[in-house]
Amino acid sequence: VVTFADEGKYKGHATYGLYSGDFRMVERKQEGFRQIVTIITPWGEKELFLPVPGYHNALNALAVVTLLSSIGYNIDDVLNSFHDFTLPGRRFNVSYDSPSRKLTIVDDYAHTAEEVEVLLKTAKEVYPDRKVVVIFQPHRYTRLKREVERFSKVLQLADEIYVTEVYGAFESKNGVSARKIVESIPRAIFVEQLDELKNLKFEDGAVYMFVGAGDIYNVSQEIIKILSVQ
Repeated sequence: VVTFADEGKYKGHATYGLYSGDFRMVERKQEGFRQIVTIITPWGEKELFLPVPGYHNALNALAVVTLLSSIGYNIDDVLNSFHDFTLPGRRFNVSYDSPSRKLTIVDDYAHTAEEVEVLLKTAKEVYPDRKVVVIFQPHRYTRLKREVERFSKVLQLADEIYVTEVYGAFESKNGVSARKIVESIPRAIFVEQLDELKNLKFEDGAVYMFVGAGDIYNVSQEIIKILSVQ
């Protein structure tokens, strides 16, 4: 069993963390889309080259290093195995990138407030000098009702905010609307119909994050087709 030592709740066969544990992450440098992570291990200080962004991915990778090294795999072989690592579909998926316009579209499946927060923080790391625009489609009325205050907080990490109506996923509306988020963020814009997004002016130099577990992905793909022939 591998456990996260910083929480201090459980003691596993091997532990990892930031401040304590058999394996510790002591430094992380984000360089564009990739990152270099310095870790302390039972075999001394090592560097992990990770071709995907985000603190959460670095911590997940450290957990994998801890597990495999603790059951007998050579740590250097484990570290080298990350060189070709790719994220699954719709996890910080750069669907469109125009070098001439510096216009980027990212699709992501994030649908909880915690996931949206991590996503936007990662976007700010990867694109520190560019405007980050989030286009968020809440997923399920029950989740929105439960997390509306937190959604309202984390979405403000973006420079510009669009919120579509909820993707119900077979749930009944019961009086819940994504307008509740927009009402608490003065600069947020409510999008009643997804097709309205096709009329957005996509600015040069900006990064557009299409976020949600519903059908917002389909709209982003239609928009990409339009941009590709302009």
